[in-house]
Amino acid sequence: MSRKVLSEENSFKNADGQKIFTKYWKPIGEKARALIFIAHGFGEHCSRYETLGTALAEEGFLAFSHDHSKYLILPVKAILGHGRSEGERAQIQDFSYYVRDVFTHIDQVAAENTGIPIFMFGHSMGGPITILSIFKRPSFFAGAIFSAPAIKSDPNKASTLMIFLGRIAAYIAPSYQLLPPIDPSLLTRNPVEIETDECRTSNLRQFRVSSMKIAGHQYCDLSWFNALVNSFQQDAQKTFAWEAIANSDLNEQNTNENTSYDTYVTRFLRHSKTAEKYANDPLVWHEGMKAKWTAQILEVMGEIQKGVSNITIPYLLLHGDDDRVVLIDGSHFLHDNSPSTDKTFKVYKDGRHELLNETKETADQVLQEILDWLKRKLA
Repeated sequence: MSRKVLSEENSFKNADGQKIFTKYWKPIGEKARALIFIAHGFGEHCSRYETLGTALAEEGFLAFSHDHSKYLILPVKAILGHGRSEGERAQIQDFSYYVRDVFTHIDQVAAENTGIPIFMFGHSMGGPITILSIFKRPSFFAGAIFSAPAIKSDPNKASTLMIFLGRIAAYIAPSYQLLPPIDPSLLTRNPVEIETDECRTSNLRQFRVSSMKIAGHQYCDLSWFNALVNSFQQDAQKTFAWEAIANSDLNEQNTNENTSYDTYVTRFLRHSKTAEKYANDPLVWHEGMKAKWTAQILEVMGEIQKGVSNITIPYLLLHGDDDRVVLIDGSHFLHDNSPSTDKTFKVYKDGRHELLNETKETADQVLQEILDWLKRKLA
């Protein structure tokens, strides 16, 4: 039975006094069957989950989410974190701040909706946030849903040496953009979502900088460090650009591994298709991954791999086999090593990173799988 849905926006202040933007999708006229917190991924925001939130509420669930805050490493004010929340964009001192805000929000909603199960959904970066939340309160959640969780790093983009250099950068220049922007064309195959647009990918040309700016002000000259990592950074970017070209329907003949870096980027900018809505969304972070954030996500991945035996609650794990943003290896690791006796792993053929934004057939299957799994948990 499809129910009428009330969609609301609000905010709360976290322990650091930052304003956290919130979203709610509520079934109208009845008590919710369960609470479901949605943890979004890196660089995006909770309003991108309108379809999921609405579908959950139509089935009687109270879905809610917020734009993750960003810890203020520098004394700057009025800088947004993710989406419409406050904090330095695309930055975090420690992932525990994400988890802290998640429980602040969940506890507020749970206090107003007592006696019903609580689930958590986490996409990409939201996967580690969900797992860390489970580690913090092992028996708190009735279950979890993981969508392409970031559990293992890509060795092609995070070599041992790059990780070492990244740790140095995280200490001396935490907001140095160590890794290139995410290519929107790798998020989905959906032709409705795809259209030629260079808004995001043009950042490839601007990515190698000799200095860093925050809030429009020069922070520090990194020319010496840039020279140190330049060759490794170019390798990462070359791989990034070439993957997009090689997997494009417009891939030109006569390309080979000896083609210059600039040629790779030129072809990438001219031929690649990007996810228009994502690339033109002003609330999405369209630049590279900062050193401190990168160091933190790698540390959290290690923590999850060591603590996977603590994931004992029921879960649904979803991943596309063509995901080139987050390795599916991490999902296989989670499923193979979690001792949970109630676990389901669904792999979607040709699916890319954002399964809920995939082609209609795939997206519908994924959404129905989520709804059916939740209903079974409450049966």
